[in-house]
Amino acid sequence: TIDQWDEARGRYVVSLGKGVSLAVRTQNVSQVVAEARVVGTSQPQLNGKVAAAATFDRATKRYRMEGLTSKGVVALKPENVILPQRTRVTIQDVISRPQLNGRAGSIRDVEGDRYVVDLPGEAPLKVRFHAAVAC
Repeated sequence: TIDQWDEARGRYVVSLGKGVSLAVRTQNVSQVVAEARVVGTSQPQLNGKVAAAATFDRATKRYRMEGLTSKGVVALKPENVILPQRTRVTIQDVISRPQLNGRAGSIRDVEGDRYVVDLPGEAPLKVRFHAAVAC
């Protein structure tokens, strides 16, 4: 179980049980997001549906969404997925403020086609859906 985020070390603290914990890099952890919602796809039967589970695949840059169809996993671009509040995200592809790329924070709210993301040491940041991915 992930207990906390260690900002100073840039790692998650994972409890292994019996008082044993481990510090793990973000690239070695895959967050499973419940209640991610589908929006804006060319497949109207998917729009508005909520996935049972979603994980971000860094290699394909797609969310793997489960529970949307009887056919199994559906792969969707980040701009077609709305993540719930408090989801931990990594900022990516921000051209106007590239120093924010790679920073991690959490979703505070959704406003239109943007997330409001809390980043440590920064004012709340508004970014388009594609610019914040579950980490």
